[in-house]
Amino acid sequence: MKNQAAVLYAPHDVRMEERPMPQVGPNDVLVEVKAV
Repeated sequence: MKNQAAVLYAPHDVRMEERPMPQVGPNDVLVEVKAV
């Protein structure tokens, strides 16, 4: 499964990329954002 991620490369340079779904550990939380 893949998701869209906003990746910061430099100041004023933010790009949307398709990334693999991160692995969630026992002390982690995965948050789904439906709208911005």
